[in-house]
Amino acid sequence: MKTYFIPGFLGGSHNLKHLTFFCNEAFDLKNKIDSRPRWQELVISLNDWLNQRKSGKSSKLIAYSMGGRLLRSLIQQKPEILSQYEVVLVSTHLGYYEAEEISYKKNFNEIWIEKFTNMGPDEGLKAWNQLELFTGEPSINTDSNWSLDNIIWALEEGSHVESPIDLRSTKFIYGSQDLKYKKQCERAINKDMLRNFKEIPNRRHRCIFV
Repeated sequence: MKTYFIPGFLGGSHNLKHLTFFCNEAFDLKNKIDSRPRWQELVISLNDWLNQRKSGKSSKLIAYSMGGRLLRSLIQQKPEILSQYEVVLVSTHLGYYEAEEISYKKNFNEIWIEKFTNMGPDEGLKAWNQLELFTGEPSINTDSNWSLDNIIWALEEGSHVESPIDLRSTKFIYGSQDLKYKKQCERAINKDMLRNFKEIPNRRHRCIFV
């Protein structure tokens, strides 16, 4: 089985050594955003990358955090991906936004754009890893080579809001202490849009990393 990984914010191929499972290859998110594309352009880049890989139910896509949102955007446009791959979404938003959550997300990203701009990528990354969301979790992106422009782009485009889609053929994984995505899981199940999920005990956002 071929396993492909779609990383999240600050992620890339350097994340592969931190995963709790073997993965053949990672989508090079950092290099794809060097040109500061719009969200839809990045979705197209992901589609092009997948077209060059082996698909089929013997192949697996594991998409984490921002990478999960990116994959969901692609699935919304190409639902056949769900029949071409075994899809696993990890610690990612499933599209069940409440009004105050959208506003909070926008304000949060604006605050962190200012912090990274003032502190620079290295010091900003140290501060980022101290967020409560990552308490007790591995600092998986300490060797990230994302530039300040990359980071600002991701936080700006990170305000993009996707709609819910039918995820009944996928699997969703989240940490038991990651209450935001635990709630997403519950909302999707209540809507009968998700049936297969796994809660990792005593873990937060980076539940598949060591």
